[in-house]
Amino acid sequence: MHERHTLLAGPDRTRRAIRLIVLSGWLVFAACDPAFEVSPQPSIPLIGQHDVAEATRFRQAFGLRADEAWIRIVAADPASEPGLRTFGVPLLPSEVDDLLARASRTDDIVPIVEQYGAAVPDDWAGVYIDQGGGGTVVARFHANVDRHRAALEAILPADARVEIRSAAWSRTELRIFIERVSAESSWFPTVGLELEGVEIAVADNLVDVRFRGDPSLGATVAEHFGMPPWLRSPRGPAHANGLAREATS
Repeated sequence: MHERHTLLAGPDRTRRAIRLIVLSGWLVFAACDPAFEVSPQPSIPLIGQHDVAEATRFRQAFGLRADEAWIRIVAADPASEPGLRTFGVPLLPSEVDDLLARASRTDDIVPIVEQYGAAVPDDWAGVYIDQGGGGTVVARFHANVDRHRAALEAILPADARVEIRSAAWSRTELRIFIERVSAESSWFPTVGLELEGVEIAVADNLVDVRFRGDPSLGATVAEHFGMPPWLRSPRGPAHANGLAREATS
């Protein structure tokens, strides 16, 4: 096969030669002139490390992608503004839709689970939302777990995202533990602490004792109550995650 070459003649040939000369001259100028710069592509705007850390914590808690590169890409996208206004961190529309859908699903499911649990107080250990697991509703029972799982599956929608898990203590028992701590609230000032609250951490099936004062005295608090396995004494206000905590005082 032979290539065909079309020869330009007259004015067309002249115009092509002029264009080549002009283009070549521009390239030479661009290469030789030190003041000539090609405009760079727009860069991702910088956000502070504090904002990155806040976004990381939020995303990890809710099971969203949480690497720093992704957080900065999302923050640079104008479409993340509504998510920032609603949740306090930049989120893409698809991520906002996911979180809102979770809320809608759990609003329908949690009341059913709570009503069932209230009818079996000896076994019931509470309900919370596992946001890190995509918004799964988790119901906990101290005993007869398989029986309660079957009963809930029979009354919940087939597509409900619910897990049934065992627990060491029922909510009734945890409330008795809370009453024990609350009854000794006057002891805390004797070691320089102020009792701020006692609450059930449903996700961990523990009682959290919150106090104001020297954080190193958490061990002293535990020792005072006999180092019970149900007691946890972090310092300062609790960080609630969905329904993971049940405040009682």
